[in-house]
Amino acid sequence: MTDDLSSRLLLSIEGNRLVVLCGAGLSMANPSNLPSARRLAEICWQKFQRITGHTLPNNTRDNLEVLAKHFWQKRNNEFVAVFIQKLLGSFWQDFRYDPNVGHQAIADFLACGIVEFVISTNLDILIEVAAENLGEKDFVAAIESHDMDRTEIHHKPLIKLHGCCVRTRDETVWCDDQLNKDPVRKRIRGIKNWVKGRLPERDLLIIGFWSDWAYLNKILSDCVSQIEPRSVVLVDPSTDSELQAKAPELWKWANDHSGYFEHVRQSGDMFLDELRYCFSERFLVRLILDSESVYEKKCGKHSKPVELDKALKISDLYALRRDFTGEPTTSIVRIKRHSQEHQLIGLYHLLLIGNGANLTGPYYQCNGKTIRLIHAAGQLLSSIKERFLKEPPPPTQPDLIACVGADDDPTPAHLVRSGTTGSIIRPGCTGKWITHRELFDELGVKVP
Repeated sequence: MTDDLSSRLLLSIEGNRLVVLCGAGLSMANPSNLPSARRLAEICWQKFQRITGHTLPNNTRDNLEVLAKHFWQKRNNEFVAVFIQKLLGSFWQDFRYDPNVGHQAIADFLACGIVEFVISTNLDILIEVAAENLGEKDFVAAIESHDMDRTEIHHKPLIKLHGCCVRTRDETVWCDDQLNKDPVRKRIRGIKNWVKGRLPERDLLIIGFWSDWAYLNKILSDCVSQIEPRSVVLVDPSTDSELQAKAPELWKWANDHSGYFEHVRQSGDMFLDELRYCFSERFLVRLILDSESVYEKKCGKHSKPVELDKALKISDLYALRRDFTGEPTTSIVRIKRHSQEHQLIGLYHLLLIGNGANLTGPYYQCNGKTIRLIHAAGQLLSSIKERFLKEPPPPTQPDLIACVGADDDPTPAHLVRSGTTGSIIRPGCTGKWITHRELFDELGVKVP
């Protein structure tokens, strides 16, 4: 990703304009490794021959849409009984496992509002699994139009245009004939109407969507053909000519009806992972920069330049985002923009760095000790420890867990002490839990 494109997408995120459209290409990457439409057709064709001893028409062998239509048009309901339940039977489990970094990125984007919504033609649940792995307690994908506006859902909508392998398996969409019969017809119409009202003036990021399936391209074309987005960024390893041949109407629309169009020849999962890295790094840097003036007043000097080590991994950055926004590893991050209440933890980052600390992974190293900073504004130390109680033990145990902004606890110290046996509160981190006021005394460092 170029610096120019990174800046463009970060500005789109800041302006609440980014929408992602994703398709089969996203779930074909490692470790998900879901088969292409062509490969799936070949497997189903061969499986039918093994089961029945009969051969299907040759034109169904490598075209999944034609194969599905063959069974849809049978009078004795062979579409569900044979195609869905028998031929695809062994694949339904595959659609539930091993999300890749692209799925993880989208789950993160939806949880904290980096994107306004996501439209997916994938019927797998890998984004949902990724969200659960990040700590989303109750992720609900949108299958019907009324799902998009449910007030009890805390994440942005994931619209599954194709259906869902768990919730609507027998009604998943595999051929264009299904679009002309309820309940699929009614469901698609409702989704298209909802999308059409929310796509204008958005920036569209299209990941692995340009499909070999004509009916999927038609659904997308129907949704967007009358809309002029601000920009379209298409991420796909194929060449321009290959993409144009697959979906000429969409290619023309993307080039002619958006103010900006760019085709990035890269795998969708890696592009999304890179965008997530860029956002996470910028989130943390901005949070820390907003504490510089407080540092200068406190210390009477300028802070060191705010930079994050490029060796930090995306898992490190996400762990820092969790800690800097006060979430345990069992919860997902929901904060897209930091606020003034996060200024104190930014200050303590600067104070640690100013006193020779190094940020190694998600923890600081200073004077031979490993320190974890957790945002805890206005909370009691015992309350913070209790919230973090169910965290699994981290690979590296910090020596000090500094709860920045926490108040000293009135509870007797022996009830909130660190450790395991005999304590009432048993945190996942077994280091010493302290408030920020105690941190530099523990490190043997004086600050103004």
